[in-house]
Amino acid sequence: KMKIIQYIQFTEPGEKDKLFQLVQESNSEMELRSKITKAFKVNSIDAGIIAKRCSTMYNNKKQQ
Repeated sequence: KMKIIQYIQFTEPGEKDKLFQLVQESNSEMELRSKITKAFKVNSIDAGIIAKRCSTMYNNKKQQ
């Protein structure tokens, strides 16, 4: 069975912390995608993948 595996590779110091901060500041996945696009200068498709991978962090933030 074929699988697509996507992961985020942080290439600069502090990127993971910056991403986590954006997750905490965002009220929706669409807002998070927009912030990721601007903060990391990635296209909207990549921002969507990143936001999806962060869904665990996002959902945990919403439950607190």
